[in-house]
Amino acid sequence: MKITKPQWEKIGPLLKSGLELDVSTREKWLMEVAKTDADIAPILRDMFANHDAAELHGDLETVPRLAPPPPSSHFHLGDVVGAYRLILPLGHGGMGEVWLADQIDGRVIRQVALKLPTQVQHLEVWRRRFQRERDILAKLTHPNIARLFDAGVDEKLSHIGIGQPYLALEYIEGRPLGEYVDAQSLTINQRLKLYRQVLAATAHAHQHLVVHRDLKPSNILVTANGEVKLLDFGIAKLIDEAVTSTAESSEAREKIAATELTQAGGRVMTMRYAAPEQVTGDTITTATDVYALGVILHELMTGQSPYRATREARRLSEAALTDEPTQVPSSLALTDEAAIKRGLRGAKQLTKAINGDLDSVILKAMRKVPEERYLSVTAMDDDVRRHLDGNPVLARKGTWRYLASRFVARHKIPMIAGALALLAIIAGGAFAEYERRVAVAERERAEFHFKSVRTLANSLMFDVHDQIKNLPGATKARQVLVENASKYLEQLSSESKLDNGLRLELAKAYQRLAGIQGGDSSQNIGKPSEALKSYEHAIGLLTPIASSTGGNDKFNANSTDIARQLALCYSNIGQLQVRLGKLDDAYASLKSSVDYASRVTATPNATLEDKVELVKLTYAREQRLAALKKDSAIALRSIATAVAAVEALRVRDPNDENLLSNLAWLYTENGHILRDSGNPNSKPEAIKKYEAALVIREAFTLKSPDNSLYQRNVLANHNALGKTYAMLGDFKSALKHLGAANDAMLALADRDPDNLQYQSDVLQTLLSLAECQLSAGDFVASRLSTEAALRRVAALPPDARRIRRTWAAEASMHRVLGGIAWSHARTIPNQVAARREDLLTARSEFGIAMKMLQDEKDQPNFSKAREANISQFQKSIGEIDAQLASLKAKRS
Repeated sequence: MKITKPQWEKIGPLLKSGLELDVSTREKWLMEVAKTDADIAPILRDMFANHDAAELHGDLETVPRLAPPPPSSHFHLGDVVGAYRLILPLGHGGMGEVWLADQIDGRVIRQVALKLPTQVQHLEVWRRRFQRERDILAKLTHPNIARLFDAGVDEKLSHIGIGQPYLALEYIEGRPLGEYVDAQSLTINQRLKLYRQVLAATAHAHQHLVVHRDLKPSNILVTANGEVKLLDFGIAKLIDEAVTSTAESSEAREKIAATELTQAGGRVMTMRYAAPEQVTGDTITTATDVYALGVILHELMTGQSPYRATREARRLSEAALTDEPTQVPSSLALTDEAAIKRGLRGAKQLTKAINGDLDSVILKAMRKVPEERYLSVTAMDDDVRRHLDGNPVLARKGTWRYLASRFVARHKIPMIAGALALLAIIAGGAFAEYERRVAVAERERAEFHFKSVRTLANSLMFDVHDQIKNLPGATKARQVLVENASKYLEQLSSESKLDNGLRLELAKAYQRLAGIQGGDSSQNIGKPSEALKSYEHAIGLLTPIASSTGGNDKFNANSTDIARQLALCYSNIGQLQVRLGKLDDAYASLKSSVDYASRVTATPNATLEDKVELVKLTYAREQRLAALKKDSAIALRSIATAVAAVEALRVRDPNDENLLSNLAWLYTENGHILRDSGNPNSKPEAIKKYEAALVIREAFTLKSPDNSLYQRNVLANHNALGKTYAMLGDFKSALKHLGAANDAMLALADRDPDNLQYQSDVLQTLLSLAECQLSAGDFVASRLSTEAALRRVAALPPDARRIRRTWAAEASMHRVLGGIAWSHARTIPNQVAARREDLLTARSEFGIAMKMLQDEKDQPNFSKAREANISQFQKSIGEIDAQLASLKAKRS
């Protein structure tokens, strides 16, 4: 049956109304519909019949609660979608089709499950939901979750110009969970061990703030080697997606739109495995998945659905799901057939195996009120593990009888041997055991809470951050991550006793936090002072365990990783101190970093990366020494030594990405030193070094085109090349490179407006471009570039404007504006009024730049170069005043 778009527009509202009616009254309602829409009524009648049949068997997705009967495929064998050729249809759903496909782009040879939405070209909500699945799957990396290999849009297949999206997923050859366990006749314990893989996968998704919302056996495949694979996060809901109704910004409005989409999809579910809050429209949380996991566990253990209607092959109503109390699983009429499939002789044995612990776990997971279920999937997994180990499960009340029975179950032989001897004191022993169990339970609850906080802190700082680290536009997410991770780290650090493992773990987390706050050169939220405190906190955690006794400075040779972390901390502190103008302190910090790095490379555990790191840190220390002594010879020697050392290491592994990345950085540093050495003959050599670095960095961007760090490195080399060509007077080449750098940096900054490092970088590229345009005589272009840079400065928060690098750039912008006006005045010697206006502008801009420098003169480490700049401004203003006086004399 082919349904036209106008027909579907009528069907949608009628569909919703008809589903709200009882089956007994729906036919009369359809007769009324037929009077006004004779062509629509038969279609609706077929849809309702399909709906009732699907819901009876528990396989219905309910939004749209009915969809048109599946059309013939939109695709054909041999079609190419993106980099994939279709070879076999695997399935068809409400959202689209899934095909087995070969990847044919030559990057890798593999088969994938290619998901192709067919509704996307008719309903925008489906297209957005498909994009949601792509974003969610990209975040999830777990052995029990089907991986996302690729995602994109093939414009060639577009019918109306918006393209055909696709997801290339890991192709899983397996059987649904229920079929697999029955086919293998797995025992109760074997099923539970397999089920724990499902729990582990779901817990991983929850740690990444993702709720599946449609967990069911058909979405859980088991491979031939017994490995679980969780599928289909296409209707998952991001936990942190809600936005307040008062939000007014464009960003907030976009989030609200996303929330409305989630709400529109909020009834997408399979009724048989849905939680009560899904059918009532209440808030969806991780507890929703806990409920579905309880239903799945019920079926795995008993072979029956927890719902009477489903067991009796009747339609499962929403009222039955929300109001009907869940029966104790072991109280059902279990069958001998189900028992045999579980390796038991009969139904009585199956009832006995489920009675007690498993009853309690299932019933707790399936509580109608979400708050009364397990607080997390991890907590549920912990109870399943306890049952398998013979320990008490927390879902059961801790009566002495129960605790004693679990104790006896774990210690049968000793209990039988000592039964007569213990008979007289059994009552007291049981009570003592009860008291002990209570204490153990309290301690385990505290340990579980601590473990949860520790796991969440690590997940935020490492798993979540690594997913967004080089993602353009992710600074807002980093700000939220910093706020939450800081709280968890403070809570963990406050523990009175920190073992060495936790100290190291916390130190690494604090270093990662500092990098996001302001310690990293490309991805930070612009808070260098807070970053400095975080690095110092990391050093405070590491120092006690870097010594053999904790009370002296003797290095423990077995603490390689600790020394490695200390070297990294001191290096980052040194770089921050340079940015904050604490130059003497920076040299001391960099010296400490080299000391620790040297200790690492002296151990048998040293890696190639450690050796490269020592070269870099030694170079950084020598550069700071060269700056303090104002001796360029030290700088030239140190960079030559560093480049030679890394090139020698490259011979061992020419394709090592870390080594190549560091070599590109050293080439760039070499170019800077040669360019700024004062020797004009060194500038062509500097260009060669920049170009060598650019070759390496462009290769990285080709391999990872969405990596913003790689993009930033490439444009940094273009910027350096442009400035060097400008020094040589080759303005055509200079403007080519500076224009490319500026365009790329503007694109990065506009995609991530909250990234203050990017905003600072834009100022540098615009300033370099403006200076080159001025030198080339293009005054109009130079003014436009400079004014664009000043507008961006004005938009920065006050703290960011006070950073030395930003402040210096702003002063240079006023210097450029003054230079433009003064240069233009020289081109119009006979236009007295216009020339006077230009000279006044030049004097004003030079005055602003000079005052900015003078205001910083009292700051520590104010350089002689800046003093020279002030003197130059005073001289230029004096010359302008003389020219203004001359013009005045001529006029009079």
